[in-house]
Amino acid sequence: RFMQIVFKSFKKVCESRNDTASSAYLDDLAGRLSAAAEARAWEKDRYIRGSYDSGALLGSASSEQCCIDILPQAFSVFAEGANDRTVLAMKTAYEKLYDDKNKLFALFTPAFGTHRKEAGYVSGYCEGFRENGGHYTHAAVWGAMALIRAGLVEEGIQALRYINPAVRASCKMLADSYRSEPYAICGDIRTNKEHLGEGGWGLYTGAAGWYCKAFLEDICGYREYGEYFTLSPALSDSFSEYSLRIERKGCVFYINARLSDSYSCTLDRKPHENRFYFDSQNHIIEITVEKGRRI
Repeated sequence: RFMQIVFKSFKKVCESRNDTASSAYLDDLAGRLSAAAEARAWEKDRYIRGSYDSGALLGSASSEQCCIDILPQAFSVFAEGANDRTVLAMKTAYEKLYDDKNKLFALFTPAFGTHRKEAGYVSGYCEGFRENGGHYTHAAVWGAMALIRAGLVEEGIQALRYINPAVRASCKMLADSYRSEPYAICGDIRTNKEHLGEGGWGLYTGAAGWYCKAFLEDICGYREYGEYFTLSPALSDSFSEYSLRIERKGCVFYINARLSDSYSCTLDRKPHENRFYFDSQNHIIEITVEKGRRI
C-alpha cells in the first residue's frame, strides 16, 4: 500500500511537468498494486499483513500471534479512501486493538510471546513493548487518522486525545501508570500486563510531528495548496469546536469552527467559498459543519 501511495503522489509530479508517459506508467503500477492487495490480502473484515517463508499468514484471523495489524488497515484507507472494505477494516481494527479503559491503540494483537515465530526484529522485544504489540505512537496516530478519514470521527478523535501526554497526565489512573513526561510525546506506551500504560522512549519528535499533522489536517481540516488553503473540519460531540491561528506568508488567519445543523463559511463575516488566499492581510474565518460530514 505504501508503494501505491508513493506512485499516486509522484504521478502528480509527473503531471506537473507534462510527463504523460511517466504519469501513465505510475498510474498503471498503482492500479496493479491495488488489484493485488484486494485479491490477495483481503480477508473478510481485515487486510492481512503478509506471510512467512513457509506461506503461513501474518496478520490473519487464523494467525496464532499478530492476528490483526493496524498498518494494513490504516494504509488501505490512505491508499484507497473510504469504501466498504476500508471502513470495515478500520472498524475491526478499532474493536480489536483499541483499549478504551486504558486508552491504548495497539500496533497489533496478540503480541509475539514465548513460543513466537521469527517475524523480524519486532519479535525480539518483550510482549507489549514497542513494535511487539505495544501502543507504538507513530502507528497509533496513523490509526486515528485513518479512522477519521473512514468516517469514524469520534473514534479517531478519542484515540488522538489520549496520545496527548498532557491529557494522560490529567487523569490520575493514566498518569500513575504512564510515568513519563507530561509535556512531550513518547515513542510507545506498553500494553504488557506488568507494565500496562507505561510510557517509553520519551521526547520522540517523529511521533510528535505526526501528531501535530493529524490534528491540523485531519481534525482541523487544514490543507495548503501553494497560494491558498482550504478547511474541512472533522468534529464530533466530544470535540465540537476549535479556534486556530494560522500565520503564513505575511497573513494571519483567525479561524473558528464548530458543529452545526448545516454548513456555512464566511471570511470577515461575508459568505465565502472554501478557498483562502495568502494576500498579506489579516482575516477572520467562521465555519460550521454538520456532524459526521466532511466538506
